[in-house]
Amino acid sequence: FLLAQPTLTFRPTNGATNVSTTNNLTITSDERLRTTAGTNVDNTNVEPLITLVDESMTNVPFTATINGPGTVITIDPGALAELTTYTLTLQRVEGNGGQETGPTVITFTTEDATDPAFTASRAISNTGSAFTFLANVNEDATIYYVVDQASATPNEADIRAGRINGTTAAEADGSFSAMAGVDALEAISGLDFTPAVKFYIHYFAEDASGNDNLPATRGIPLLNSSAVPLASVTPAGIDLRVNVD
Repeated sequence: FLLAQPTLTFRPTNGATNVSTTNNLTITSDERLRTTAGTNVDNTNVEPLITLVDESMTNVPFTATINGPGTVITIDPGALAELTTYTLTLQRVEGNGGQETGPTVITFTTEDATDPAFTASRAISNTGSAFTFLANVNEDATIYYVVDQASATPNEADIRAGRINGTTAAEADGSFSAMAGVDALEAISGLDFTPAVKFYIHYFAEDASGNDNLPATRGIPLLNSSAVPLASVTPAGIDLRVNVD
């Protein structure tokens, strides 16, 4: 009777997406692996059995080891590039009974692990009861915000929930979509600037992969003021507000 070929399990799996750029790759066999010459696969001969290339077919350097029983190959390519499709190939190997596998090929695509960044953010067009928030982000993102007279920057969870300090509701809150490199305008209403009240908008951006930047704070110009804050962001814990009389 014919002996079965070794069963190989790849991690990540073939066609996987959002693969970590830093995790090792593994190939697991249900029996000890040998080269087609009948020699046990070990740390001295495992690397030539493997190729890893990116989407331009450029070889990616890596180190590879195999465990003592000869069943688990671990491939360490270091840090892979984000949003890149890779092809991993294991050349022909055989199991204890001498049954060979063919070359086994999988592809996988790495994750987006970079936070979005604001290239511009400012409050404009104060009408006395409303204003417009202009934001420009370097990638497609959703922008979450709260508006309140409190100047301290809330954390991300509070901004998502429309709060300013864990329990107190902000005077306005919401979210809107922004396309990469395009000014997005959000009209925010229901406020009263007429007693010369100073408001602040606290905000952050989140991309489609769930990466988000640190919340920032921007002062809103008072009614009839010609002063507009510069188009830069203020990370939490740093006070660079523009005081407008």
